[in-house]
Amino acid sequence: MECTCRYHEPVANYLQQDGHFVSTLNPLAIRNAGNGVGVHEIKTDKTDSKKAAKFGIDNRKNA
Repeated sequence: MECTCRYHEPVANYLQQDGHFVSTLNPLAIRNAGNGVGVHEIKTDKTDSKKAAKFGIDNRKNA
């Protein structure tokens, strides 16, 4: 999930305590990930969430 000031923290903590993998990501890093010259992506909540999920999985660091 994107870091949204501190609003994401209760949800992230709840999901982690329930055993889910949670990755909090910088929105700027997600936006810049995979952008190439001439790439025109339709921006929707669905495409944004898929991009964030892929970025989190691809950049996961095992604890």
